[in-house]
Amino acid sequence: MIVVPPRGVTLKLARAREQLGQIGETLEAFSRAHIDGVTPVGHLDGRVLTLRLPEDIGELDENVSIAIGELVHNLRSGLDQMTFALLESNIPNLSVDAARIEQLRSLSQFPICDDQAWFDRFVARRCAGLSPRALDVLERFQPFYGGRNPVGDSLWCLRELSNVDKHRLVNPVISVLHSASVRIQTNPIQVPHWCVWNSGPLQGDAVLVKVIFPNHPGQAAVRTIGGVAVALYKDTTLLGDVHSVLTNIYTRTNVAIDQMVLAL
Repeated sequence: MIVVPPRGVTLKLARAREQLGQIGETLEAFSRAHIDGVTPVGHLDGRVLTLRLPEDIGELDENVSIAIGELVHNLRSGLDQMTFALLESNIPNLSVDAARIEQLRSLSQFPICDDQAWFDRFVARRCAGLSPRALDVLERFQPFYGGRNPVGDSLWCLRELSNVDKHRLVNPVISVLHSASVRIQTNPIQVPHWCVWNSGPLQGDAVLVKVIFPNHPGQAAVRTIGGVAVALYKDTTLLGDVHSVLTNIYTRTNVAIDQMVLAL
C-alpha cells in the first residue's frame, strides 16, 4: 500500500508552491525594472573610498509581505496537520481514555526547537501520543539537530517568519543592492556584497559603504553585479534574498513531510 499525505496537507503544499511562484515573478519584475541606474558612485578622498547610490530605488509592492505571510502559514500548517495525522495513526496503540485522547489532539503541533531541552519539553506536552518512529523523524528535522547552529536553518526561518506575521507585524521586504566590488588600479581589493546589504530602502545619495585604505590607492573603479535584490529580515537578523529563503523553506518543509508520511 502506498501511503500519501492527508488531502489537506497536499492542498497546503500545492498552494504554497503557487504562492512561491507568484512571489518570484513579482521580485523578478521588480529587479528587471531597476537593472539600470543602480551603479554606485565611488568618491575617492585620500585613503577613503565612499560608495553612494545615485538615485532612489522604488518601494516594492507591500502586498508581497502579505503573500509571504500566507505562504509561511500554509507551510507551517502543513507540518502541523501532518503531525496530527501521525497522532491519529498511533491512537489505536495508546492505552489512554477518551478524555486524554482529546487532550492530545488539541495540543498536537509540529515542534521547531533550538535545542534538545526545548525539544524534549515540547514533545512531552504536544507530541506525547506519537510513536517513537514518528518522534525520531521530528527530531531529525529540528534546527539544532546534528549540532547545528539553529539560527538561519530553514525551519527556524519558517517558525520566526510565521510567528512575526501572526502575532506582531507583516514581515518587511527591503530593496537592496545585490553586490558591489571595488577594484583598485594597483592592488585589487574585493568588497564582499555583504558589506552593502542595507537595513532600509535604497535612497538616492545614500552611503552604501566606506573603504579605508592604509595608503593612498591611486585611481578607483566601481563595478556592480546583479542590480537590485530584495532582502528579508527577522528583526535585525538578515535572512537573505527573499526568494532564496522562501524556496529553502518550501523545499525543507516538503522533505520533512515526505519523511513524516513514511512514519504513518
